[in-house]
Amino acid sequence: MTWAADPELLEMFLGEVEERSARLVEGSTAMVEGSLSEQLSGEMVRQAHTIKGTGRVMGFDAIARVGDVLERLWREIQQGSHPADEELGALIKRLVEELTPASRANAKIGTLRLWKKLNAVEEAVEWELSEPEEDSADSVDPDLPENGGATAAADTQDILDLLDKAVAGLTPAVADSDEDVDQRLGDTTTSSQLLRYADTTDLGGLLGALNTWATEQAVNVNAGSLYRMINNVASIRLSLQAAFSEAAADTSSAIPDSMIEALAGLDRAAVSLEADALALASVPLSDVTATLNQLVRYLSKKLGKDVSFEIDADPDIFIDRQVRERIADPLRQMVVNAVLHGVELPAEREAAGKPRSAKVVVSATLKENRLELLVADDGAGIDWEGVRKIAVDRGLYTAGRSADPKALTPILFSKGFATIDVTEVGGRGEGLHRVAAAAEDLYGRVTIESKPGEGTGISLVVPTTRALQCVMIVRTGDQMWGFPEATVDDTMPLAEVVLSGSDPETMTWKRATLPVVHLSDVVGTESIGGPGQQLVVVTARSGTVAFVVDSLADVKEVVAKELGPIVAGPSHITGAALLGSGEVVLLLDTVELVDRVSRGPVERVTGSRILVVDDSQGARAIVSGALASVGYATDVASSAAEAIEKLSARGADALVVDFSMPDADGVALVDEVRARFDRLPIVMLSGVATDEDQNRARAAGVDVFLDKDDFREGALADALSQLLSKGESR
Repeated sequence: MTWAADPELLEMFLGEVEERSARLVEGSTAMVEGSLSEQLSGEMVRQAHTIKGTGRVMGFDAIARVGDVLERLWREIQQGSHPADEELGALIKRLVEELTPASRANAKIGTLRLWKKLNAVEEAVEWELSEPEEDSADSVDPDLPENGGATAAADTQDILDLLDKAVAGLTPAVADSDEDVDQRLGDTTTSSQLLRYADTTDLGGLLGALNTWATEQAVNVNAGSLYRMINNVASIRLSLQAAFSEAAADTSSAIPDSMIEALAGLDRAAVSLEADALALASVPLSDVTATLNQLVRYLSKKLGKDVSFEIDADPDIFIDRQVRERIADPLRQMVVNAVLHGVELPAEREAAGKPRSAKVVVSATLKENRLELLVADDGAGIDWEGVRKIAVDRGLYTAGRSADPKALTPILFSKGFATIDVTEVGGRGEGLHRVAAAAEDLYGRVTIESKPGEGTGISLVVPTTRALQCVMIVRTGDQMWGFPEATVDDTMPLAEVVLSGSDPETMTWKRATLPVVHLSDVVGTESIGGPGQQLVVVTARSGTVAFVVDSLADVKEVVAKELGPIVAGPSHITGAALLGSGEVVLLLDTVELVDRVSRGPVERVTGSRILVVDDSQGARAIVSGALASVGYATDVASSAAEAIEKLSARGADALVVDFSMPDADGVALVDEVRARFDRLPIVMLSGVATDEDQNRARAAGVDVFLDKDDFREGALADALSQLLSKGESR
């Protein structure tokens, strides 16, 4: 749906600008008369914020810019950091009175008079300007190339274009009146054409706007660099935290108190630095919710429904801007779903004994590092039988099977599944799919609760930041694994749970029957077993599963690192994190794990045995864990001597060895292995070996040499598969 292209929505937007401008005039009038109250100031902040948000959504850049300035100015007035005097009130009033004609003139730049009056207000306040709210064009993505950071707002670039043209001598000698300029502006398609109508003094107020931008707007920062900095700061903080905890727990007096105090100081400084770094990437959630009221009004009118809309959210909730970008559209889709599918027409509500006016509520709550968005309606609830019939017709559900909400929910979230015909506002089967995709992308979850005749609630739970992940760390076998904490519902000792004894195993949890699966069977590792085993209950789009693990470690914040293409392969591993202790946690994709279980009983497949040799504990854990997850049985060694000892005692079907070893390079180990285990396939990894080193390794008997910068995804697993299937050996 393109909001600005819809005539009805456009007219509604213009009407709202007029309505809210009238309220802003009341506020400025009260300032002039000396009767401004704190409560009225607060209302002015909200009115300006809404104008800013709806202006951005509709593509009215000038209106959004004025809304941004007014919001920040009214907030300073409310907080007492700027005096509310008669002169300023008169300037604000004149600016606000120009909003309505500007909104009906030129969507991009409004009117020349608007810019002049905006400039007058900015000059009058003479504030040391705080950082403004970002425009939508300022969204960032860590995957941007080095030279592709967030750009300045569109209007800023237009101003720079104007200056370029001024230097080129395009400004006419005789300036037209403001009215003539604005009349011609209505026919212009780009703001760069404004210059030929402007006067020569300050480009019709635009030089003042440029000066404001130069002192006020955020510096253009490469998004990838920003998030790399945040990751590095978080890594330092976690390492210092671990070092301080270890030092503070030492009872041998081997560590001086002065060193412990120094570590404590560094730890506090790192925590503060991390908070400042995260703040650079944080934006208010209200940037997302500000336009929802307008959306509900539009949809209600379009669909002939009477809907009362509420937002229940703390205005001080801030989230990572990457999270903001990924939840903005899904949240709108959840609201559209509530109005389109959830609530009934007024006549239908009256027939059911309900008030004519339906209710839709968006609530947002923060729980530690998780953001929960809930869109609830008081409609008729989901018609599961109707969903079942459509699913059966499309071959997605077994004919004759009763309507099971648990089994039908994943179908509701599947791409292209719709319960109504295609209309202007829905019926394409994209809305809920986008919500589910956002949850998966952010390692969160989405759930639906619906009661017949009472309504439906859709909950989206995501972490508040992409820079750090909060994970539930568990241990299975020799490896530590991390479930995204937002997807974990419950944990409990396995010994306290009554299992069904069936195949596959199930249990009852909160009146629901859940499959019980050993995590080791899914990820391909050995389980220690024993009486201390625990259950971790997790939820994803396709259902809820209880995973058996050997033990629970902790819930920690970690900095996630990609495995790298050469090791990547198993889809249920999203990355790795290094703990302060030096141990590596492999991070799990709950959606992939639950989908794997939902496809049928999980059977453990044990493949060939691979010995991984690397002096780095982290590298051993990552490589062996990734190989185990694609079906290989793995063993590890930290040195050439340990590798020879394990090969002699237990053997192996293949060897993966790092080129760099502490006492001798990996080639020396290959020489010894070839002398004693001639036919063993060998793969060598390195990120530092020269061409000469690689030739020497191949001469010693290495079958495949892989550079760690190799960008072929899953290259290591593929190489081993080919070597083992062909029986290549020397």
